[in-house]
Amino acid sequence: MLTHALARLLTERTLSAEMEPILTGLLFDLVSYFADELRAPRWIRTADGVKFIEELDMVKEN
Repeated sequence: MLTHALARLLTERTLSAEMEPILTGLLFDLVSYFADELRAPRWIRTADGVKFIEELDMVKEN
């Protein structure tokens, strides 16, 4: 149903009453996802100073 709603919105540029809650839910999910990504920690304080988490993950893999 979601792909159908998006396809109709993009092709016909119309939004029916049944599509509105579906697209509202999608927008909420997208905003929530990006807000979580922005709040995710990017660095951590270690004995050697502040390190990026990705840097520590790469060291663990090797």
